[in-house]
Amino acid sequence: EILKDPVKRKHYDRTGSVGNDETSSFWEAYEKYKTVEITEDDIKAYLAKFTGSKQEEDDLLAFFAGHKGNVTSILGFIIGSSDEDIPRFVEFFEKALADGKASEEFRAAFDASKRSIMTVQQLDEMDNEDEED
Repeated sequence: EILKDPVKRKHYDRTGSVGNDETSSFWEAYEKYKTVEITEDDIKAYLAKFTGSKQEEDDLLAFFAGHKGNVTSILGFIIGSSDEDIPRFVEFFEKALADGKASEEFRAAFDASKRSIMTVQQLDEMDNEDEED
């Protein structure tokens, strides 16, 4: 029966599955969306909604906990992030630690690692702000 249906036969030939498991749903989604073009404007629109969203906050907190406060590799884990986001991320983590959203047990690792991801200009700005306080 499956092999008589050309669509199901093609699916079986490609996946070895008759379509009754989780793998088939992945392949069905893949087949459906593989030709959908994603433009630069699509990416920009997504990042505009993502930046500062609850999802980004959840991702940042999960990263922080998963890396035990060490933020040296954060740009490789948070979608769409760049050097310009670092001060915003540092501020977010400082606030999360103060508000109890991030575990204080990771403060030392955070304090030690945050300076390694900041640019010289960002460090100078941070030092100037500390001097003004």
